Amino acid sequence: LDTGLFHHVVKDHTLKDEYLFYRFQSDEESPALLNKRALWPSSREVPDPWVLLKGLKKALNKLQSRHQMEDGSFNVKAAAGDEEWTVFVHATAGFQKTDLGSMGEDERLAFVINLYNLAVIHAFVAVGVPFGNAGRYQFFDAVAYEIGGHRFSLNDLENGVLRNNTKTPLHLSRPFSSGDKRLSACITEPDCRIHFALNCGAKSCPPVKSFSKEAVREELRVA
Repeated sequence: LDTGLFHHVVKDHTLKDEYLFYRFQSDEESPALLNKRALWPSSREVPDPWVLLKGLKKALNKLQSRHQMEDGSFNVKAAAGDEEWTVFVHATAGFQKTDLGSMGEDERLAFVINLYNLAVIHAFVAVGVPFGNAGRYQFFDAVAYEIGGHRFSLNDLENGVLRNNTKTPLHLSRPFSSGDKRLSACITEPDCRIHFALNCGAKSCPPVKSFSKEAVREELRVA
């Protein structure tokens, strides 16, 4: 119960040996909300977002290496059954406490690029690889992380945060409406070179690299 893996159905009780009903957190949210398979306990220290991100990237790289197929592709089905995948998924709950709005623009730019690339691979394992144009549009609108108490889809991260709330094709409105608290996370001076950094899983995408808060603009220049 303290780890956030399950809770009383109406959250009125702690764990008791009585006739009470409890629910697993993994059954509470849609699988597309990737980092809500567990709740980050209020009793635990809020993780440093960069330490968390780097640790998760290292864990994901290890899983990709372990489940690499002969053609070099990532066997997402095999990874989903790996015990270390469960550890990875539960650790992503730490992003529930990350405040993007408190970061400076360059730090937020670097962090969200890295987070986006991590989330795409996470989604491929958790909900599957999308097929066809319609499937891909739905995938990038549906798959999301909860960050600082707010839901950010992959589309929100790219076009809302990184492209300063820009409307995208086949969408009738911008990612964030007027008054949306997520507007505080937007990069006010977007950098078009993010397209040389974001990897959506297509064969034509650039390779995944790590970007730092100290030198992200220069790293984008040479990407």
